[in-house]
Amino acid sequence: MPKQPRGVAAEPGNERCGRSQYVVSGLLAAGLLLTACGGQAGSSSSNSPQTNKSAIDIRGLPATLNAITCASETDCWAVGTYKTGTSTRTLIEQNTGNGWRIVSSPTVSPADSLVAVTCVGAQECWAVGAYGTSDGGKEPLIEQNTGKGWTVFRSPTPGGSHQKSLSSVSCADANDCWAVGTAGIERYARGSWTIVDNATPDAVSCAVPSDCLAVSSDGIEQYGGSVWSAVTVPNVGHLGLLLGVTCASVDECWAVGSTAGGAATRALILAYAGGEWKVVSSSVESLSFNLLGAVTCISTDDCWTVGQFDQAGVSQTLVVHFTAGGWTVVKSPNAGTRDNTLLSVACPSSNDCWAVGGYTGTPGSQTLIEHYDGTTWSVVS
Repeated sequence: MPKQPRGVAAEPGNERCGRSQYVVSGLLAAGLLLTACGGQAGSSSSNSPQTNKSAIDIRGLPATLNAITCASETDCWAVGTYKTGTSTRTLIEQNTGNGWRIVSSPTVSPADSLVAVTCVGAQECWAVGAYGTSDGGKEPLIEQNTGKGWTVFRSPTPGGSHQKSLSSVSCADANDCWAVGTAGIERYARGSWTIVDNATPDAVSCAVPSDCLAVSSDGIEQYGGSVWSAVTVPNVGHLGLLLGVTCASVDECWAVGSTAGGAATRALILAYAGGEWKVVSSSVESLSFNLLGAVTCISTDDCWTVGQFDQAGVSQTLVVHFTAGGWTVVKSPNAGTRDNTLLSVACPSSNDCWAVGGYTGTPGSQTLIEHYDGTTWSVVS
């Protein structure tokens, strides 16, 4: 990829601050995401917040699942938020092959959120988001699970305005991970997280330790082993926004999002192949007011992306499958009769995929989990 070097070398200990804007991958799924919104916290804005663990029962409470990852067919995790009273709390669910169950997660403040999760095998998982501070701001929240439950991990605190968060996390291996968001670009190496660049991407994906991609409304950046650099991308028109990225191989990558032109919002799919990024077409173009927020690949000719589209003024789930024949919309179910959206997708195998998000129910947003068995997608309790 053509590069224009920018930023600092990605070495632990070299910290820089980022801009003050809270961006969550998939936030365009209007009204369904529950995100940290400030409030009186149980700790100051230090990078060692006090935590409290408790098992929860979210029946009857507003809740949304923002992200999912699967280490194997019998080890999947989903993270999100739920609301109780005026407080927003982290929500973590696990499926070990016998259905989804809620597991205890740390409570940091009355305004916590988890919006991304990744695992490197069964004994090394990371989840990121934000927690509220006593002055009504937000600071990055990082949680880790090494097989003994989820705990808060020390996170670097960016300078400047206290409105910082992390919206995506990816690991090339257990000792080399990246997290991005309005807190900047952070790297996990040598047992700790450090800020290495002040850019504020929305999503990140690493194929190997020396090859990572990050996307946002500013375009695409690549890490090639020393610095993050802007890469050349097609002109996608007005308000192009990239929300998800993945690589099927070091030579084949995909980025998804949306672009607005006139009165319509349209899904956007970019492909990297043959040394350059290109806009690709899909059957999504026949749908109105649609966007894509996440993408994953099982192989170079088997990828999935999810989001939402508008049908008679109601948001509906959108699932698109890539095969040798290109990207094609696949029928996906909805829960209830009101707004639905899918925010994340993970596939441990070609016949086993999961997607999560939320739908408008009673009360408010409710968690949505869908499963693909190799033939059809269905809603799972």
